[in-house]
Amino acid sequence: MTSPLVSICISTYNHERYIARCLESVVAQLSPGEIEVLVGDDGSTDGTREIVATYARTWQGIVTPVFNEKNLGPSGNLSNLIALAKGRYIAHLDGDDYWLPGKLIEQLAILNRNPLMPAVVCNALVISDDGNPLGFFTDYPKKDIGLDDLVGRGNFLCHGSILYRATYKARLLEVPVPYIDYMLLIRLAMTGKIGYLRSPFVAYRWNSSTSMRAAMRGLVHENFWQALKYAAAGGVCKAAQQAAVTHFFEQVLVANLMHGKIDAAWCWARRLHKESPVPVTRALLLGVLRVPLSLWRYLRKRHDSRRFMRASVFYRR
Repeated sequence: MTSPLVSICISTYNHERYIARCLESVVAQLSPGEIEVLVGDDGSTDGTREIVATYARTWQGIVTPVFNEKNLGPSGNLSNLIALAKGRYIAHLDGDDYWLPGKLIEQLAILNRNPLMPAVVCNALVISDDGNPLGFFTDYPKKDIGLDDLVGRGNFLCHGSILYRATYKARLLEVPVPYIDYMLLIRLAMTGKIGYLRSPFVAYRWNSSTSMRAAMRGLVHENFWQALKYAAAGGVCKAAQQAAVTHFFEQVLVANLMHGKIDAAWCWARRLHKESPVPVTRALLLGVLRVPLSLWRYLRKRHDSRRFMRASVFYRR
């Protein structure tokens, strides 16, 4: 049996409201023989599995359900799918997001023109939980992303936008769970610059009811910090490391202040002083000074962004 050109790894958990549109957007990308769609359901308690099973019967040989017998967690679920992927290229997508037409064609063209490039990502259209467009994911201006940019600017890329060569699959599977997608991007960027498309080819659901960022905030912060320390050991320049610590502490402060967890923010400040590979006093001070602006941006997105604005960028870097 001929191997597919692209394997799409879709991680899902309680995505009954979203998974149908997600699957339809993926299957429409390429011809049937060119893709395999692996849908890893991590123990959903709603009707997600039934919907996935229906689509698997409709698109036999294309959509393959992977129903975990026990909960693996978001990263464990994803790693399981990556291990099963047979394509020459691998893409990721969360079950509450979806792709826009032309995504894979545009990304494959970039990788074909750049044989040494490990991966390519793109911008995303940010939508609300009920599907209203809110703005763009990022305003990154360049055509490629080096390791220093990726670390110094923070995690400004949409996980569902990535497409990479399967030759790097083993490198990603080496990452112990739990992890966040930022760690995978850093490991890919260590092998070469990642291509970037400024056009949005993904619809990313911001603060959905099943968002890992919302449900596992403490774990996300811990995994983000582990990714930054790993990158520092890989030769990132000092300026990028200091910028990364500033961005990270700013995010930690805002998230914990929003939930009244001042003690948690203080614990992170002490921990960064102890563990950071670069001096952090200036970085922590800058993080504190930027909190009011960050809070204002967050609240505007959360409460006022009910209409689409081209000037609205969610991860401005």
